[in-house]
Parts: sequence; structure tokens; C-alpha cells
Amino acid sequence: IAFYQLNEPQAIKNIVNVTRAAFRPNPGIQTLDGDLLPRGRLLPGFVDSAIRSRCRGPSSGWLGAPVEDVCVRVSQSDEVGEFADPMGGGEAPLTEVAVGGEVFVLDRFWSAIDRQAWDDYGRSVHPSNGLPVAARGEELWLGFPADTFSRGSLWHTGDGGVSWIQETGITDVHTIRFLPQGLTIGARKDGELGFFLRGNGVFEPLDTPGKGDRLEVCGELNGEPVVRADRRAYRRLYRAWWRTWLG
Repeated sequence: IAFYQLNEPQAIKNIVNVTRAAFRPNPGIQTLDGDLLPRGRLLPGFVDSAIRSRCRGPSSGWLGAPVEDVCVRVSQSDEVGEFADPMGGGEAPLTEVAVGGEVFVLDRFWSAIDRQAWDDYGRSVHPSNGLPVAARGEELWLGFPADTFSRGSLWHTGDGGVSWIQETGITDVHTIRFLPQGLTIGARKDGELGFFLRGNGVFEPLDTPGKGDRLEVCGELNGEPVVRADRRAYRRLYRAWWRTWLG
């Protein structure tokens, strides 16, 4: 185990380890440098102390600031919902999302959010495992990846968190980002994993090469999208895509 921690697999080395760079000066102290906070992700509150210090509320849950000076928090709700399973079903807490002073309860079971991994492994968990989020003005998108208990889901609000709507057909959300072309996600649409661009209210496949189990919309370069699938990043030049290794 110690050898593994000191010699991470190449797949991890090829992804910038934001956590390792951000914990300072002592890696044992879980305090993030505000200038290096990963954007586009909500991280567990006990890790994201730089944001938690200016956001009211309990230290549990997931929080971040996708919009400057606007706190977003995802936490367990006091409300419960019913679920069915072969054993007869039962009740489980729902998920609460707060944007500034607006609080809304999502019809999504909190128990499906795997915070236990962060509790067990702490800073060795990569920030890309945080909950993906993107914001532009009053419009905010929040995604949940698939896990043992859920296929994941995509939610959006156009009024700053007053009301939320689930996007149908989209599951297992890996990444969300606003690009010049529009809102771009890495997720499953009707079960197909890939990158999708939203236009006229509908997500359509984004013409990108390669497939992977870990997708990331990295940003844009000269007006064209840059995406990552597992260990490889891709950018488009004119009509063709050129492959580049992350280094």
C-alpha cells in the first residue's frame, strides 16, 4: 500500500494532482490554498475549508463557489423519500441544495452520494471525483456520477437556486462546463457514454475521438473545445482532431 501511494499509476500521474499542490504547507493539514481551489467541482466541506470559512452552515456535505462570492452547498435533507427494492423498500433522506439563501430539496437520495470515500482516503482522493458543477449568472448546473446505488443525474436551475429541474435521459455525469459553443457535458445520454453539447434545449453528441471511463471537459483553446478521456487530451484544429498526451 505504501509503495502504491508513493508510486501512483501512470493514469494518475498524467492528471494534475490539484490536491497535492494545494495542501500547504503541511500535507497533513487539510486546508486548501484559495488560489488553487479546483473550479467546476463541489468538494466535501471538511476538505474545502477555504470556502467553508465564508459559507454559513455545517461542515458536512459538499460545497463550492462556482460563481464568485456565491456559496453552493449540497447536503443531506431532513426530508425523506420512499424507495422500492426486492426486500420491500423503505425510506432514505433526500438531497438538499442551497445557493446563497435559497434552499431546495432534490428528489434524489442522499445515501447515493459516496462521501465515505473521502472520509476513508482524505486528500489522496483526486478533486476530479468531486461533484461537477457549472454556473453562468442565475443559471447553474449540478451533476451526480453513477455509483453503487444510483445511475447518477443532471439538474439545472435558471433562477439562482429557487427551483431545480432534472434533465431527462442524462445519467452518470462526469463533467460540466460552459464553452463558447454552449454547455458541454461528459455523461451518459440514453445509456451512451460520451461528450454532449446543449443546443436549443437538447443535448447532442459532440464529435470527439476516443472513449474513456473518466471524461473531462478541460476548456477551450482558440475557440475550440479541449476534452480528456482517461489519460489522453484532445483538441480540435479546424476540421480534424489532434491527439495530445497530458503531461
